[in-house]
Amino acid sequence: MGISQQRLGSTIQRELAHIVNNVIKNGRVGNISITEAKVTKDLSFCYVYYTILSENQVIIELTNTLLENYN
Repeated sequence: MGISQQRLGSTIQRELAHIVNNVIKNGRVGNISITEAKVTKDLSFCYVYYTILSENQVIIELTNTLLENYN
């Protein structure tokens, strides 16, 4: 992974973490940690990895919400 890919991935990870922790006002969302963001070589895609620290049902609901808002 090139330097610009790494920097962009780190910036995306940091910004998403800020949004999740400070901007979104949903109490359940506070249980999400953005663990990594990987940008493709052509910078056209970014894969975001996250963990959810909560009960199974909440994890399922949050994952479904994230997937619904994917597009």
